[in-house]
Amino acid sequence: MYGDLLVSWMEGRFGPGLELIATYVDDVEAECDRSVAIFKASNDGYEHPVGMDEAGNEQVEWVTVHKGLSDNAWCLPEIFEHYFPTLKRGSALTALCGYMEHELNELCREIRSQLVITVGVEDMKGQGVTRAALYLQKIGNVVFDFGKNHEWKKMQEAFLLRNAIVHAGARVERPTVEEIVRTSKFLSCVDGQIDILNGHLRTVIDDFAAVGRVLDQALKSRFAKDLGKP
Repeated sequence: MYGDLLVSWMEGRFGPGLELIATYVDDVEAECDRSVAIFKASNDGYEHPVGMDEAGNEQVEWVTVHKGLSDNAWCLPEIFEHYFPTLKRGSALTALCGYMEHELNELCREIRSQLVITVGVEDMKGQGVTRAALYLQKIGNVVFDFGKNHEWKKMQEAFLLRNAIVHAGARVERPTVEEIVRTSKFLSCVDGQIDILNGHLRTVIDDFAAVGRVLDQALKSRFAKDLGKP
């Protein structure tokens, strides 16, 4: 007899946790929109002397300043409308991917506990979600063709983008990432730098939820019969 978690994973654990992360993502998006709106409405700055004209009159130019940064040293629209929002959304994407990886690893550990076996997910080749998928297939005997599943492939794209954010400074350095950016209406690229737009994180949440539903059905097929449940 196996624990109920294996046949109620989506509704009992993964789904509620993803809902919490989704709430956090909504807060991040609201903060991004609010910050951009404040920047666009700001008119802070000062007059900076730039010399004298031919008549001996002092010439000045207006220097825009926002949150201590001035436009004579920085491209403020690029910073506050693109760079900072992408940093915030990139952090949220990292949290999303971290949640997904953690929950898959915890699922593998639950299977290990219920099957009373010594092989753990850490003993499998690979890393991250790929290692967890291998464990579910080879050790848990969960029938799920991860390599061909559309939802799983979309989830992997989120991880590839996360890796570019974390390890490559949000720069497009691999053809696979370039293709992900090119085919998404919520991602853009300027001079090799990734720009995460409003809507992308929600798409990732939907993709993760789709993986959760498909995997949940595979878990039910594998373990429900042993629990005497339909």
